[in-house]
Amino acid sequence: MSSLPLASLYLAATILFVDAVYRASLALRNRLVAAVPDGEAGGVSYLLGLLPPLAGLLSATVFSLAIPAMALTGLLWAGRGLPDILLGAGLALCCSAMAVAPLMAAGWLTLRPAPRLELRARSVVLLLVGLDLLLSAAFEEIVFRGQLLHLLRQGMSAGAAVGVSAGVFGLVHIWKRRDAPPVWAVNTALFGIVAGQLVLLTGGLSASIALHFVWNIIQTPLLGLPANGSSYDHGLFVADLRGPGAVTGGSWSLDAGLASTLALGAAALALALFF
Repeated sequence: MSSLPLASLYLAATILFVDAVYRASLALRNRLVAAVPDGEAGGVSYLLGLLPPLAGLLSATVFSLAIPAMALTGLLWAGRGLPDILLGAGLALCCSAMAVAPLMAAGWLTLRPAPRLELRARSVVLLLVGLDLLLSAAFEEIVFRGQLLHLLRQGMSAGAAVGVSAGVFGLVHIWKRRDAPPVWAVNTALFGIVAGQLVLLTGGLSASIALHFVWNIIQTPLLGLPANGSSYDHGLFVADLRGPGAVTGGSWSLDAGLASTLALGAAALALALFF
C-alpha cells in the first residue's frame, strides 16, 4: 500500500475515534456537571475535558504499534530535547508578541492584571487548562507532524509533505468548528506549516509540541482573550479587545485575525529563508 492511502486511512480512523470520544465526554460532562454542586462543576468539567486528548494519544500509540510503516514514528521522535523545547517555546513567544504588540499599539487591545484576590483560583484553573492544552498539543503534533507527515514524506518531497499535512490540519479544524471564521482555518494551516518546518529542522517533535502548547496557552489562559468563539474570564490578565475583528480575531480568538496571519506568515518565511 502506498503512503498516501495509508495516511488517509490512518487520519480518518484517528479523527473519527477521537471525535466519538469527544462527543461522549461532552455528553458525560454535561450530565455530571448538572449533578454536582456548583462549586465542584468547574473541576469536573476540566477533568472530563482531558478525555479526548488522552484518547487521541492512545489511538496514536495503537497505530504506531499496529502499522509497520509507522513504526518508530510519532511518540519516539524526541529530537534534541530541551534545546528543541526552548526553540519551539521561543518561537511561540515571538509570534504571540508580533500578533499582540500591534493591537496594543493601535489601542485595540488593553491588558490589565487580574484582581489579586482571584489570582489563586485563576492559577488553579491555569494548571488544569494547561494540562489539557499540553495533552492536546502532544496528540495533534504526534498525529499531524509525527505520523501523517512521516507517511507523506515517503511519497513526496519534504516541502510538499509539510504543505499537505498543514492543509489537512486546517481542514480538520474547520470541519470540527464549521462556525469559525475562514481566517481561522487559514491561520491554522499556517501554524501547521511552521510546526512542520520545525520538525524538519530539528528531526523531532519536541519543538513543535512546545510551539503548539505555548501559542495556545498565551492567548487565553494567560492573556484572557476569547477562545473558539467563547469569552474567557479566568485568565491571569483581563483583556479588553476592540477594533476591527478581521484584524484582532474579534470574539472568536486571536488566531482568527490578520494580526496572527502576519505573525505566523513571518515565522514561516523566516524558517524557510534562514534555516
